[in-house]
Amino acid sequence: MKPFPFFLLFSAISSSLAFQQPLSRLWNLFRPVRIPKFILDLDHEYVKTNYYAIKSLDDPAEALCNATSIQRDIIPTVPADLFRRLVIDQDLLYEEDLVYVEARLAEIQACPAAIETCQEFRLALDGEDELLQSSSVTRLVADIWSRMPNLTSLEWEGCREASASLFREEFLRVDLSLPSLLHLGLQEHTAFLLEFAQNIQSVGFDQRLNWFNPWQGLEPRNSPKWKVVDALRDSEHLTQVRIKALWTPPFVESLHQSAPGLENLTIRGSLEGYIHTGDTEPDLARIKAILPALLLFENLTSLDLPGPYGLGMSNIESVGCANAYFGPGGTKYGRTEEIRDMSASERAGRLILKAVPHLQTLCVGGSCVKNDGTRPLLWPWTNRVREYLLDSWPRWADANEGGLEDTNGPVFGSWEEDEKWLVNGELPYIPTVDLDIVDEEEWTYPTVETVANLTEPL
Repeated sequence: MKPFPFFLLFSAISSSLAFQQPLSRLWNLFRPVRIPKFILDLDHEYVKTNYYAIKSLDDPAEALCNATSIQRDIIPTVPADLFRRLVIDQDLLYEEDLVYVEARLAEIQACPAAIETCQEFRLALDGEDELLQSSSVTRLVADIWSRMPNLTSLEWEGCREASASLFREEFLRVDLSLPSLLHLGLQEHTAFLLEFAQNIQSVGFDQRLNWFNPWQGLEPRNSPKWKVVDALRDSEHLTQVRIKALWTPPFVESLHQSAPGLENLTIRGSLEGYIHTGDTEPDLARIKAILPALLLFENLTSLDLPGPYGLGMSNIESVGCANAYFGPGGTKYGRTEEIRDMSASERAGRLILKAVPHLQTLCVGGSCVKNDGTRPLLWPWTNRVREYLLDSWPRWADANEGGLEDTNGPVFGSWEEDEKWLVNGELPYIPTVDLDIVDEEEWTYPTVETVANLTEPL
């Protein structure tokens, strides 16, 4: 056996004294970590700054989880927002086994301060149904949520269909009621949670709810997105909805029946519902098809739409996601595609706001405008198209990867294109799909009267 290197310990002690740090901190370097894992997962600045002070306590869990603990007298004041947001995300754990999810849930269950002060909770699972059925996760989740008096926001994903029934049984067992809950982020199999949240104001479904091909026939009425909309019917206070799906006029009508008082609607995914009768698709056909149903929402003040691709106005789903955008020529190509999306967004915006003038905010692909009905619409690029394009696509400056782009050269591929597309800062309409372009003066708009006769996609 080799002799213990006492000189290393002496060196560490000397360094600690030299920097006037207490020996207790040196001892803490070798002391097992006894701070609950869920608290370390918080990534809270208080825990990171005072890690050694907390670790030196006789019982760190008791000190942080008990507001009246006498141990709090010897550590910096515990902030009131320490447990404001709790996250149990199986994918973020170093050990993805469900047993570690159970362990963290058990720690939260045993922490009164976390239960009483938590305002936001995120639960993300990816375990198999069989594993979940043999664990205590469903029981722990039901017990924790039923005891949280200040919970206002809840995100829940990763629950499969078979496991959903297990959770629901546990929620009924504890007589779950979430009166303080205002905001929910769900997926198709967790929509049943709405029946336990009577005061919910906003709901988001960010996982695509269907992969239905509208050209293969009529969509089944029992598909996931319809089930989700049906689950909204008893949410009397609901004013905001965000759903990622394939949107058709009948689907929007059904949403109105479930949540007629919506003020804020976010449409993610894509619009459908136009029946093709020729080789080309009429300009803005998908938007025009869905407008009559949108008019049903009399209180709607904010509408958030997907980008031109989701509106059927572009064949490029995501500008910048290909090798074609590499190098000086690639950035110029990227600006070309960018201005096409900008142009399509403006064109779509004008049609929507003329048809639904009571909208106060309209977003297309993340670009938003305010509307008061009197002043011109100001998009993020209005009166600064050139600057906006160069902010989005800076001049290529890597000499080792494709060469340098001339800082005094054209924004697009040629000066002729610059002259054509940047004159007076106005955007021409430059379609990227085969459309029958209609002059804006010839646009026709749906009226509330036409809605009553809307039974099939236009």
